[in-house]
Amino acid sequence: MNKCNFLYFIVSLILLTSCGGNSKAPSNTPTSGKTNLIADESLALLTDAEVQVFEGIYQKASIEVSYKPESSVIKDFLENKTNVIIATRELTADELKVFERAKLVPRSTKIASDAITFVSNKENTITSLTIPQLKDILCGKITKWTDIDPKSTFDEIKLIYDNKNSSTVRYVQHNILDKSTQQIKGFAVDSTPKMINYIIDHPDAIGIMGVSWVSDHNDTISGNFLKEINVLAIKDSTGSAYQPYQAYVAQKLYPFCRNVYAICSEPRTGLASGFTNFLAGDKGQRVILKSGLVPSTMPVRIVGFRDN
Repeated sequence: MNKCNFLYFIVSLILLTSCGGNSKAPSNTPTSGKTNLIADESLALLTDAEVQVFEGIYQKASIEVSYKPESSVIKDFLENKTNVIIATRELTADELKVFERAKLVPRSTKIASDAITFVSNKENTITSLTIPQLKDILCGKITKWTDIDPKSTFDEIKLIYDNKNSSTVRYVQHNILDKSTQQIKGFAVDSTPKMINYIIDHPDAIGIMGVSWVSDHNDTISGNFLKEINVLAIKDSTGSAYQPYQAYVAQKLYPFCRNVYAICSEPRTGLASGFTNFLAGDKGQRVILKSGLVPSTMPVRIVGFRDN
């Protein structure tokens, strides 16, 4: 190779190397690249909102989201099918051992307080239940609406929930019923939207769901559901009734609250870690506040009004 051809080769190689970076996909950093996220189906509306805002701010970032029942979310995480999940519980000691063997340390970040809510058809005049009544419905001791209100025009109670492996069912079994002696009755469908549509079509039905599906009045999906169903109030021992409103969840006056966690196992700081930090940061917490849930890392100001 003569001297001129050699110089031409070197210059061409330098130009090719310097221009090549522009043609490649964005590298995986906290604000760019691609990652996949698996989230609890009961938190789908919240997760969609968070991803939309994040990708709007960081336009070189792409997050592919899939929604599954809680047990499947955890299973996929343990099998390394994703390195970031959104769930309503932390990992157990046995689950953490799986990551220890792989020399990984999952980071669990509490991002919100959520609630389990009970919904009924708009035609149902029963709009509140006591905790004992609710327990008896869930375990099948109360099977008729007339057992709660003799004036009810509906007979059999049709209890429905999203999925037998969902976080809502686990919560009911562990936190409302006696998990060793009482089993939840009723039947499951494939998803929360299908459950809500069933309730809309069946005036005698009652459903169990995560409150984020009906807490954001400005969201089109959530707002449309609220027009079609009742969100039941739960009475405490004093007779005071509380719906899963943000203020009642923040003050723990509503009895069926739970936490929401972002759990990341990314071995180095990349997009999964960046999104997790975003969820716990100011902008991500503001999305949670707007959605009707209670943010975990920013103060919530509760304003009370009194009648004069």
